[in-house]
Amino acid sequence: NKDKKYYFIYIFWLLFFILLTNQHYNFNEIIKINQLDSVSYMEIANNSPYYSSEILTYHHAQRFFFPYLIGIFSNVSNLEVFQSFKIFTLIILLLIIYIHFLILKKLKIDLFFSILSVSLLVLNPYIFRYFIAVPTMINDTIFILSIYLFLFGIKFKNNYTLLSIFLSLISRQNGIFLFLANFINLYFIYKNEFIKSKNFILSILVLIFTFYISNHYASEVSIERFKYKHIYGIFEWVLVKWNFFEFISWSFLSFYSYLPIIFIFLVYRKFKNFQKKDLKDHIVLIFLFFTIIGMPFLSGPDLAGRNIIRLTTLAYPIILVWML
Repeated sequence: NKDKKYYFIYIFWLLFFILLTNQHYNFNEIIKINQLDSVSYMEIANNSPYYSSEILTYHHAQRFFFPYLIGIFSNVSNLEVFQSFKIFTLIILLLIIYIHFLILKKLKIDLFFSILSVSLLVLNPYIFRYFIAVPTMINDTIFILSIYLFLFGIKFKNNYTLLSIFLSLISRQNGIFLFLANFINLYFIYKNEFIKSKNFILSILVLIFTFYISNHYASEVSIERFKYKHIYGIFEWVLVKWNFFEFISWSFLSFYSYLPIIFIFLVYRKFKNFQKKDLKDHIVLIFLFFTIIGMPFLSGPDLAGRNIIRLTTLAYPIILVWML
């Protein structure tokens, strides 16, 4: 109880420090720093509960759900849409901190490493600082929350995995990887009987539901279909623009977010003794981590650009929890 008290006091002052020292952009400033996904999300929210009056990029429109809900909240509460994004972003960030705490508590991590791990989470410039500065990117915030719920679900054997699959699929296309990771997890649990499990059936229904509503909204507000170049862009870049040094320097950007956690891990922790009972979790987490960070690499330097830092950081909680 004493350690818990110190932990929450530390969290309070850590969040106070972040809020006090962080950039707080307005919407025009967000556009100036090229966070252009925000334009689509604001357009969706501003037109809620109706369809967007502007033509949107298809894959942005597929992520309509939470901006749409924020638009409804803004209408009901008479708050500005941008302020509503800020409020919901702070709520989601607090939920992430809370689930991180629950994981620490269940794993019985001592105070020192609890403070160390939450510092690595909150002080990461591409998570809390970024989302506070750019609250319109709430879909990414919710995707990170979904990963935390998934990790909590598979680690402690509960149905949070279903909620995580819904949140991930409805917030980003990458959610399909949580869906597939859940299949792997269920296979290890039930073997060939996994297709009869309640979790499997419900996850299929979640996939169908999210796929339908996402594509329905997108088809109403976009004149184009999903750009599959985001999946094969790297191959086109290699054939047309290949440059070894440019590729290495671009690839190294993905390490920016992970360098502190790698350093801390090497200094303070030793690799855990391998236990056969943990093999399932290792396989699921390895699959989930590399599929999420693999997507921006498949897009290539032209499409992903420096966004590779933000996009690979979406998998950050996997490494952070794995380290505990």
